[in-house]
Amino acid sequence: MTRRLWLLFFFASIAGYSYYYSQSHLLKLALLETCEMVEKRYYKKDELLADWQKECFSGVRSLPLRLNKEKAISWLRAHLATMPASHLDLWTPKEMSRIWEGEDLDLGIKIKEVGGHFIVFAIYPDSPASEKLKVGDEILEVDGESAQSPWQIENARGDFLVLRQNEKILVQLERRKIRFPFQPQLVSLSNKAAQLKLPSFSPVYFDDLEWQLLSEDLNQYENLIIDLRDNTGGDFVVMLKIISRFFCEPMDIGYLVRPRSQKDTSASFSEIMDGEEQVELIAKVKTVELRTFPVDLCYEGNVKVLVNAETSSTAEIFAAAMRLRIGTRIYGQYSAGAVLLAIWYPLSLGRGYSLSIPVATYKTWRDQEIEGVGIEPDVYLYYDLNEMRQGKDSWLLRVVN
Repeated sequence: MTRRLWLLFFFASIAGYSYYYSQSHLLKLALLETCEMVEKRYYKKDELLADWQKECFSGVRSLPLRLNKEKAISWLRAHLATMPASHLDLWTPKEMSRIWEGEDLDLGIKIKEVGGHFIVFAIYPDSPASEKLKVGDEILEVDGESAQSPWQIENARGDFLVLRQNEKILVQLERRKIRFPFQPQLVSLSNKAAQLKLPSFSPVYFDDLEWQLLSEDLNQYENLIIDLRDNTGGDFVVMLKIISRFFCEPMDIGYLVRPRSQKDTSASFSEIMDGEEQVELIAKVKTVELRTFPVDLCYEGNVKVLVNAETSSTAEIFAAAMRLRIGTRIYGQYSAGAVLLAIWYPLSLGRGYSLSIPVATYKTWRDQEIEGVGIEPDVYLYYDLNEMRQGKDSWLLRVVN
């Protein structure tokens, strides 16, 4: 190699090293900023938080000189997970789009694990799965590998080995952009009973007029099953609008409190508040009282509520509050116990990246916290494999009967 080529190689190496060092430096600054942001905004200040922040700073400084975004995100998520609190997490632009727009690349299936078997529990309309799978199908393998978990199957792509009525079939599925059908739905089960499906309290799935029309149909049924399974929460005002239909008079169902706030003030949400206005109110006061809204027509029939391990956040508040309604019972399994109120903050990791930080906790009308505890059902339910393979919902059958 000539001297000129050696010099070109040398300067190119220097430029490449400088670029990677510069990128790594910016990523580390973003991570340090995250350490400070959590310490400043986290809902309570204690020794646990102080220790976490120290470990956060030392962990960032020990990261390698050549650090890419993927490794930075992986490290940050792992460190956030060491804090025993719900809703403290990093969100990518893709995940944020799924939350706030209600759309994403997806197969369109919901899988339930029953005794080590993975059964198709629900199929979303106009999705890839709707064209090739049926409720009750058992997923045996994905691309030649044994199925490992519901999450793995729901987020996979390729060849799916399916067991359907004792026959094995091979189905190819690719994710495509779908809109999730998570708006409230009323399903008639008989002339006396209906199932009210509430998959989410996100405002992207809620329309006031549609809810008004749907809720007017509730009183034609003597018995109602409110299905909160897999509901991971959402907007407080949306949740309050829906639950208000089940209380004929305004009712206090608990409150949000910010332990670090020095203010001794309280307020409550109004029916017309959007998400930003709710955040602004929370920032102004120490306590937000959760009170149902007045309604023209309330449901006066019998109510049962379904919850599972994925029922979390405002959905758990809903379930806890329904116990104030005389005669209402909770069925299923322990809920998630993830009831802290989080606010999303933009991160300098890149455009669209956000950090959710819990800024307040929820306490019931009995002044009890359910973060890390969850809602215990009055009646425990379990899925039956044979019923599920027939496309039947074991929990719903038990509650109806």
